[in-house]
Amino acid sequence: MTQLIEIACDESGSEGENLMEAAHSVFSHASVNLSVDEAEAIMSDLAGRTRSSAQELKSKVLLRPANRRHLIEVLRPDGPLTGRVNIYLADKSFFVVGKIVSLLIEEDAHAHGLNINAYERAIANQLFDLGPRALGEADWKRLLVGFNSLVRTKKRSNSIHPSFSDFVALLDDVRLRSKRRRVTEILGLVWEAREQARQFEDPSESLLRELEPIVPTLNWVATSWRLRLGDVPIAFIHDEHWALNEEATELLVKAAKARVSISGLLMPSVDLRSISLVDSKSDPRVQVADILAAAGRVVGEDALEGNTSGQLAESIKPMLDFNGLWSENSPLGTLIPPDATAHLSRESFV
Repeated sequence: MTQLIEIACDESGSEGENLMEAAHSVFSHASVNLSVDEAEAIMSDLAGRTRSSAQELKSKVLLRPANRRHLIEVLRPDGPLTGRVNIYLADKSFFVVGKIVSLLIEEDAHAHGLNINAYERAIANQLFDLGPRALGEADWKRLLVGFNSLVRTKKRSNSIHPSFSDFVALLDDVRLRSKRRRVTEILGLVWEAREQARQFEDPSESLLRELEPIVPTLNWVATSWRLRLGDVPIAFIHDEHWALNEEATELLVKAAKARVSISGLLMPSVDLRSISLVDSKSDPRVQVADILAAAGRVVGEDALEGNTSGQLAESIKPMLDFNGLWSENSPLGTLIPPDATAHLSRESFV
């Protein structure tokens, strides 16, 4: 009988469904294939190097300039983490643009009997890459913030939820300002699909959070580990997260069995047995994932600011998931090494 492999996980940069007015521009998720003993040894080593006596050594301590060298030492190519880590990055702004396409344009096409799934990513890429220049930075951000505010399920306390008509008025104003034909065409499709946004005016609290990145992230991360490990049963041990309720975890376990297509390749199904939530203080594997998720987020945010080099970036690059969520022309894509999929064989996709 094949042994169950436990993958420990944590995230960094999660601010719920508040994506456009968040403190962090990148959502990062790290997962590790380590035993408890291996993780304990890593955390003990880092605690000794940083002279930390805390019950749990947190990422913010290791990412201080004075301590980064200790983290980089653990990340060395011949170190204990090589080949045992997956770090998935998502550009939050691009995530919102993708949702504009999938929740409005794609849903409207489906209502009219059309299947445009194969074109969604391309449409999102075009809108994201051309939108700021077509509309100007201010109107571009206004559009994304307006959509984000409408679709958010959890609201700020004492805040007034934007109405459907508020969003429609904003969309109408912005689309007429476009100075690029392709953006005008895409926003025309959004305008035609605007009725699809009405459902978010007063969303049910039971709905899965459409703008919470962790659910689609875990769906792909399961596939990523399937490609690395082969057809073996896996279980996720995840730090506590408000969005990973019973409904979400059951959906993820079920969704893992479906085969999805990425860049024309049909991905294999995943034997994901369970997703368990733990307090990171109780599991050193999750503590390692916490540190790596934060390091990945810092590297990703630096890349969006134009800095894709440096010791930390070079150490993190081999651990990055090749199928992260960013636009075609994003600096995040330049972080992925050319041989990022070299560990995959034809058998990986069976």
